[in-house]
Amino acid sequence: MKTLGKCLRFYMHEEYHYAGKPLSEWLVETAKLLKIGGAADFQTQRGFGRHGITHEEHFVGLSADYAPVVVEFFVTDAQAEQLRSIVSQTNINVFVAEWPAQFEQLSKAPSQP
Repeated sequence: MKTLGKCLRFYMHEEYHYAGKPLSEWLVETAKLLKIGGAADFQTQRGFGRHGITHEEHFVGLSADYAPVVVEFFVTDAQAEQLRSIVSQTNINVFVAEWPAQFEQLSKAPSQP
């Protein structure tokens, strides 16, 4: 059965932390607590933000630069509002994009471990 909702995508720097852990990890764990069905966490190779500064992935220890990280969710409208509200209340530095989405689980097989 198809679900109508949103794709919610959060952008952040990999060095950002919240509640003692990487921000991307905290965001995924928060989504689990909200019973959101899944998340994808991507490390990008390079990107730039509103200040126009390019950030690139480098070998560990060779640069102080940090690549952007993207965490993506497909959620219902209510879940999107709930997650956005929690993130907004933390006052963390994150950029979010969202757009309408239609999604469904195609496999009818039992859940895998």
